[in-house]
Amino acid sequence: DAQLAAHWYQAASLRGDVTATYLLGTLYEKGKGVPQDIQKAMELYLQSAYRSDHVSAPSQLALGRLYEKGEGTARNLSKARYWYARASKSGSKEAAAALLHGEH
Repeated sequence: DAQLAAHWYQAASLRGDVTATYLLGTLYEKGKGVPQDIQKAMELYLQSAYRSDHVSAPSQLALGRLYEKGEGTARNLSKARYWYARASKSGSKEAAAALLHGEH
């Protein structure tokens, strides 16, 4: 149940769990178990994107995608490229492909 997941992700996020913070962001982005709130999702992604390793790559990729599409923020291809590059350096093959093929 997405509502229960949101509860536990929130609790873990407050304790500094980067993966839980990202997963909570995905729930807010999609409106599953919580009201849809793209701004809240972006805040959570930003909180969990600070590391430069595979744990932060999904948040970095999500930020790139949101900036690319202009969801929850103004479309900004420069910021999209920045986050895709960070995600790629953190090990995201999807972000590397987006940069390689110019899908931004």
